[in-house]
Amino acid sequence: MDGDIFNGKAREMPRTPAGSVAYLCDNNAQFYVRFLNNGNDAWIIYPDHEVNLPKQADGRYTNGSAVFTPSMTGATLTDGEKVNFSDCKAQAERKK
Repeated sequence: MDGDIFNGKAREMPRTPAGSVAYLCDNNAQFYVRFLNNGNDAWIIYPDHEVNLPKQADGRYTNGSAVFTPSMTGATLTDGEKVNFSDCKAQAERKK
């Protein structure tokens, strides 16, 4: 049985969710983003839940509370008072 941990053929599961981009930030924080609907929605993937942020006319993604601002020089993500990531750099996208 492939993937059985008892037969020595177990494979480590990838930590990056399929179809998402990992972002590494200046405070060693990390989060994932999955862009859907031709880039019109950004799903922010936290360890315990996901949040959909629709794209706005100014290029930011927000649901009124959380705001993801992509940038070639360093993205930012704020989500209320709990989350405040800055200078986040996109890593390679993980395909399915």
